Amino acid sequence: MRFFITAPRRFIGALLLSFTAFPLLAGVNFIPLASFDGINGANPNALVQGTDGNFYGTSANGGLYGKGTAFMMTTNGTLTNVVSFDGTNGASPSGPLVQGLDGNFYGTASMGGASNMGAIFRLTTNGTLFNLYSFTGPDGDTPTSGMLLSGDGNFYGTTYAGGDYEQGTFFQLTSDLTINTFYSFDGTNGGLPYNGLVSGNDGNFYGATLGGSSNSFGNIYQMTPDGSLSNLVAFSTNVYPFAGLIQGIDSNFYCASRFGGTGNNGTVFQVTPAGVLNTLVYFNMTNGSQPVGALLQGTNGNFYGSTYAGGASNQGTLFQLGTNGNLVTLYSFSRTDGACPTAALILGSDGYYYGTTTIGGTNGGSGTIFRFQVTAPPPPPPVFLSIAKSGGNVNFTWSAVVGQTYQVQYKSSLIQSNWNTLVTNFTATSSVVTNSDPIAPSTQRFYRVDLVLP
Repeated sequence: MRFFITAPRRFIGALLLSFTAFPLLAGVNFIPLASFDGINGANPNALVQGTDGNFYGTSANGGLYGKGTAFMMTTNGTLTNVVSFDGTNGASPSGPLVQGLDGNFYGTASMGGASNMGAIFRLTTNGTLFNLYSFTGPDGDTPTSGMLLSGDGNFYGTTYAGGDYEQGTFFQLTSDLTINTFYSFDGTNGGLPYNGLVSGNDGNFYGATLGGSSNSFGNIYQMTPDGSLSNLVAFSTNVYPFAGLIQGIDSNFYCASRFGGTGNNGTVFQVTPAGVLNTLVYFNMTNGSQPVGALLQGTNGNFYGSTYAGGASNQGTLFQLGTNGNLVTLYSFSRTDGACPTAALILGSDGYYYGTTTIGGTNGGSGTIFRFQVTAPPPPPPVFLSIAKSGGNVNFTWSAVVGQTYQVQYKSSLIQSNWNTLVTNFTATSSVVTNSDPIAPSTQRFYRVDLVLP
């Protein structure tokens, strides 16, 4: 891009803007880490990073008995099957693990146990699995989400079914491993809580249901630690908020719905603590479809998540979403690097985002583990704004970004091969920079400004 400006009499000046073209949107550094082969697990759920730096998780299927596994992955992608579920100790674990204060991991299996209605288990880091509790129906059935470790040292969770009305329950697991069923959903106040709880900054728990409530399409609810429920929002259409809620740094709650919106491809919505619902974005297949995993708010304030389908290959996407609803598709999955992600992302201690896909990969299509890093867009290129001769100097201004480094160069002819440096490694302190060049009255010069990228 060139800008030529006619200078005052007896001076011929030209400004040449020089820069390398680059995209202005954020990019992503995507790295596949591990592929499941069925023996070490199949269809993995969300990850958690342990205090030892390794990543732990469960898979819904695969393992020695085909009923799921618990696995560990090192930071370099080495995947190990820690234990295989056999039915008696649980089957088809679904939600993420949570590390307790004792260093062990706790989780739920949606099936198996003594009554085949699901179980709560404890997993030691050396691979010993204990069935702590088997659901029987009245106390809950089919826990499809992981548990939440609260500040009081107890675990809290929900079951998708069971209870007094077969619409699910809200339960507590105390630090001494006692189960208390605090609440049974009855349909009028919501029913079928699929994806667990989030701890609000007011000390209460919040969650979403797939059914029940006044319109029979589910709701957003508030639950006190002792099991008192308040309905915040009743959905008017069947949106299926499989993902569950998170609370943003602005105290509002955010959730992705698998369906609903334009084309029924899903949405992301915001709910205020007062119960006001705002839809932020509609998925349209091109930018993704059917978000299932919970959102994650990054350190930059943006939200990150995935969709089960849509994107360039209709295998799902990774996306970034601003609180103003600005959606950026970061990555489209293909079959080899994984497909159809359903679990929430996590932020590792190394600054990378980690996640799983339910299928795809290079070892039989049983799912993958990946990580990615979002790269900020580079600053815009400098632009010459003005040129004028004053006495024996040529004065010119150009646009800059505060904190970025630039250099100004010149030459007397465009056919000249080398540029001479007028200003080197200049760090901008304002958005408009002024420079001067003392030159002879009859001199002709061409100038350029370079953005010096690290």
